[in-house]
Amino acid sequence: MTVLQAHPDRAVVHHHHGGTRHIRLRIQAPALEGARLRSPMNLAFVLDRSGSMGGERIALARGATLEALDRLTDTDRFAVVSYSGSVTVDVPSSPASLALRGQARARVGQIQADGSTDLAAGWLTGCREVAQSLEPGQVARCLLFTDGQANQGETRPDVLAAHAAALRARGVATSTFGIGLGFDEVLLQRIADQGGGNARFIESSADFRRLVDAELRDTLDVVLKGTVLRITVPIEGTVEAIGPWSLRQQGRDWDLSLGDLSSEETLELVLRVFVPGGALGSETTFGLSLFDQTGELEGGAATVSFRREVHAVNIAQPRDREVDQLVAERHAARTRAEAVRLNRQGDFAGAERMLNAVADRIARYAGDNPVLVSLIEALRAEATEHARPMTEVRSKRQWQKSSSELRGKDAEGTSKRRRD
Repeated sequence: MTVLQAHPDRAVVHHHHGGTRHIRLRIQAPALEGARLRSPMNLAFVLDRSGSMGGERIALARGATLEALDRLTDTDRFAVVSYSGSVTVDVPSSPASLALRGQARARVGQIQADGSTDLAAGWLTGCREVAQSLEPGQVARCLLFTDGQANQGETRPDVLAAHAAALRARGVATSTFGIGLGFDEVLLQRIADQGGGNARFIESSADFRRLVDAELRDTLDVVLKGTVLRITVPIEGTVEAIGPWSLRQQGRDWDLSLGDLSSEETLELVLRVFVPGGALGSETTFGLSLFDQTGELEGGAATVSFRREVHAVNIAQPRDREVDQLVAERHAARTRAEAVRLNRQGDFAGAERMLNAVADRIARYAGDNPVLVSLIEALRAEATEHARPMTEVRSKRQWQKSSSELRGKDAEGTSKRRRD
């Protein structure tokens, strides 16, 4: 059974002015066990074979694809697409029978690196291979491997992100793997966010198979497809998700798309809500409910209520320190990612200022909480680091870590599990 828990940082607001509050949500997906077999997969492996992928990188991409093929069964489908300045469908979407996987191994082994990078054409071709053979009940995903930037064909980030969102709406998710230090992590993250997948940074050969295996494990273990959190907002109230999730309004209901959830995945979210003022002693309630493609989920409902009181009661109320901690961590992660962007642009003072500002903000409610005090110290140290040029590898690591934490993943972009 899916479990949804919700806790506010404070449960009282000023009766006249209202107030802004935070809600910590914890979603626990059910286990894939017993008679519940995993869903069949429909995958596309899209390999960048531009010139910069030559040598070890293309060999690793081929090897990771071959290992992934070994994880498939007769109930699955797969395709292999490679691209440089042109696109080749090396293996069209096919049932993952033992014989066809054997033939695919030979084709994958022949992929060689050369040319420029038409990322859009290669990626969209892979997605089309999945979409044209997609059947109800399948977990559909395109795995995009690249070491570079889109420099041919469609290169506009907004357009590529819109394509990712449209594909996601059709049931095809995209996960990206940035290899080395030359790829555009902002672009790949946007594609993954809008595409409902993960963005991962492959720094070395030691990372390659481990991170691909983690992605496949998340995909193999999907138990909830197309998960949506519905938030029923009171009249004049507002809601915002702290993270990359977008909200779509339908009357008083706001839908937040969470994508696929894996077996025993634990996902924590932070909502920032505004509670309007009203009659002294009255309450306002936010409703929360989870849905997947099958409908509303058992155990996936909760409510959070806020009471309106006089000023003295409002300022005297205790804070939930666990909520404060998660809110601080998510604000810090969002600021860290933005600071990396500013540092890259040469705005060192701006990056330093942002990190110190969020540290100041957390300090106002940290008290003697050791976790928050440690976070403040780390942010101060990072502000000093961002005040000068950072190495590319440090910048990539910082981006990966902060972006993953903001999305409720571990530092490498993998779903957190109850058993982990």
